[in-house]
Amino acid sequence: MRSDFFPFISSNSFFVDPLSSYKRKDDLVALSGALGLKTAATIHELITQIKSHLNAHPEVQQNARFSGLFLPTRRCRADNGLINSVETE
Repeated sequence: MRSDFFPFISSNSFFVDPLSSYKRKDDLVALSGALGLKTAATIHELITQIKSHLNAHPEVQQNARFSGLFLPTRRCRADNGLINSVETE
């Protein structure tokens, strides 16, 4: 990730999906930066520090930017009405 691009992402991004859906290092770096955590780490270290931070600071859930991280599962497109139902014969 370009270092000049990172501040834009961390200051303006909304994290609308559960933490478990963030797999790419760039996404985890952006999330870590937005939470004020270190960004130079392995994927495993990033996930561990993010989980620890969220557990230690449950008030983060009240922040609209981060409330999606606390969702139990990823929202399905069918739930949003984006997939038409298929009739079976």
